Amino acid sequence: MSGVVKALAAFAWALLAMFVAATAVLLVSIVVTLPQIPRIPDDLTQLISVPPTEVFASDGSLISQVGGRSSIPLERVAREFTQAILAVEDDQFHDHSGIDKPALLRATFNALAGNTDRGGSTISQQLARNLFFSFDKTVARKFKEILATLEIERRFSKDEILEAYINGVYFGNFAYGVEEAARVYFGKHASELSLAEAALLAGLPQSPSRYNPYRNPELAKERQHWVLSRLRTLGWISDAEHDAAIDEELTFRPLYEQQASGSYFLDAVLDELERRYGETVLYHGGLRIFTTMDPLAQEIAVRSLQDGLADLDRRLGLPAWSVETLDDTTARPQGALVCMETATGAVRALVGGRDWRISQFNRAFQSSRNMGSVLKPVLYLTAIERLAVHPASMVSDSSITVQIPGARDWTPRNFTPYFYGVMPLKQAMMRSINTVAAKLVLAAGPENMVNTLARFNVRTPQEPNPSIALGATSVNAIELAGIGAGIANLGATVEPYLVRRVEDLHGRVLEEHIVRREQAFDPDDVYLVIDMMRGVIDAGTGESARRLGFDLPAIGKTGTTDDFRDSWFLGATPRITASAWVGFDDNRPMRDRNGRGITGASGALPLWAKFMNRATEGDPPREFRVPPGVDLITIDPHEGIEVPEGFPGGLRVSVPRDASLPDYRLLRLDYVEDWSRIDEIVASFDEFNRMMSERGGAGVDTASADTVAGGWRDQPGEDQLRGRARSSRERRRAVE
Repeated sequence: MSGVVKALAAFAWALLAMFVAATAVLLVSIVVTLPQIPRIPDDLTQLISVPPTEVFASDGSLISQVGGRSSIPLERVAREFTQAILAVEDDQFHDHSGIDKPALLRATFNALAGNTDRGGSTISQQLARNLFFSFDKTVARKFKEILATLEIERRFSKDEILEAYINGVYFGNFAYGVEEAARVYFGKHASELSLAEAALLAGLPQSPSRYNPYRNPELAKERQHWVLSRLRTLGWISDAEHDAAIDEELTFRPLYEQQASGSYFLDAVLDELERRYGETVLYHGGLRIFTTMDPLAQEIAVRSLQDGLADLDRRLGLPAWSVETLDDTTARPQGALVCMETATGAVRALVGGRDWRISQFNRAFQSSRNMGSVLKPVLYLTAIERLAVHPASMVSDSSITVQIPGARDWTPRNFTPYFYGVMPLKQAMMRSINTVAAKLVLAAGPENMVNTLARFNVRTPQEPNPSIALGATSVNAIELAGIGAGIANLGATVEPYLVRRVEDLHGRVLEEHIVRREQAFDPDDVYLVIDMMRGVIDAGTGESARRLGFDLPAIGKTGTTDDFRDSWFLGATPRITASAWVGFDDNRPMRDRNGRGITGASGALPLWAKFMNRATEGDPPREFRVPPGVDLITIDPHEGIEVPEGFPGGLRVSVPRDASLPDYRLLRLDYVEDWSRIDEIVASFDEFNRMMSERGGAGVDTASADTVAGGWRDQPGEDQLRGRARSSRERRRAVE
């Protein structure tokens, strides 16, 4: 028995020793820490007077200040709001002395375990946090914050603390404090808020961007319902009050009545940095954000998009648009335009819709739309790499049907109801021939096209289906511009970016973007695509850009999706790259008053041309660099053989220096009956080309019509094609 007593006594002494040691450590920590705690001001409102976050354009001009606060006394705030904010942030506010002990223990345990995502901060602690210029979530920082919180609670009343808090919290849309938030969202004073309105506002501070009712109305409504349920659970409102607030229809103040301080570019920057740093640092840290935005280019982009959409409205038979009269954004076509510096990926202008004040949905980033033929350059590059073809390779525009296991047969159609027959690959790109694209993707492999997209830094998930060749997939407008820049850079890809540098309140650099160019593709291969895309804008589906006055050397590609639901255009000069899209948000078809569909050439291209005409004013006519492994020659487009420069009807093309002409290998694809054997067919390309060359190169007249392209013998236009072939030989003899 005496042994047990001794053991208990030893254990008691050990506990006492541990308590004394812990107390000593605590006292030493307090002594060491107290001098490091900033002085608490005599007026709590000084705690909420943190410097605003400033956002600058590329020329150093100030774009926006995220800040500005209207402070009002607590008695001028609706009781419904003070209850709602306490229910969300600190329901024990009137019962504790600044520290919610259970929540603090959970937060401490999480911090020791390395999880700093969830805290145990009371409203008093959140106020105390404004004393510090570092937002690191460390145990030492938390300890200092607790000491400051206790001092705030000792010196100020609960009403003074709550008043300071609700006047300093950020509610999104550049509104600090409840008075400003009530004005921005509902056009009224904080004293006039209803329970439903108060619940919505109280739910915003946790993530102003995520719960923004203008941009994410469904998420904002879900958050409001949660706040109301929380109030009911706490017994602060009755079931009847809860139900009435749920049923109340909120009427938000139209953004066009507010100051035009927001924009799609600014929203994109703030969203990106909020994900990186969190809401507290971004909106309370006094950051200095230096962006890539060119103010003049941004202004031109906004005006070009709005003018282009106004012209489209007229063609669609819609009445003149004004921001004050537009109630339903789905009733009008929308658009997006992105411009970036080709060499670096710096985004100079970004517009995500017709008018930011009406709709903050950023279609340049957030829209998921089919691409149509605007992705064909990626397919052609894949075919060049995988099949060793080039712009002078002869292809056949002829019908094709492919059996797909578990799905309907795939029979791609062209924009026109007839077939062109045999032509060079460059002309297939210029005319945006779908049947040729279908054969190319089957021969090169859709999975390889997906890989090519990834090498262009496209992160939108892709499925390796054959229909990807015709744009039955999605990338966003900024990714598309990145593809264009990578092509214009001769295969040196760049990451599109909007933020150059971020500094903290003291000028310390938190991050700085370093431009990295990765040579992801062979320049010789990419120049072959550049050559074909120049043909698109000079004499192909994008030639209307020339009629609209844009005359600089450029590459381009149009895109139109099924039933004219989406209109795309991608174009680039060696200096800048721009992508444009127009379409209805609800995905309805676009047809003019005469029933004609709006294509990439008639929808997105005109606003692209409007932008480029002004954005490139003063630019010299700079050509794309021709790599040493590429030759520029003239070919007979009907037979695929080289002819002298000046040959009537000749087509200027780029070819690899070691290319042998004529190249008929791709015509072999017309023989394929079982596409599961495509690997065998591809393996026989070179032998087939040798055989056809030995026949004298009569690509269309003799061999092509009867032997090579038997698949299109009965198609419309054969006699016309035969006649063209005969006349081409006659023209060649005349030149020779």
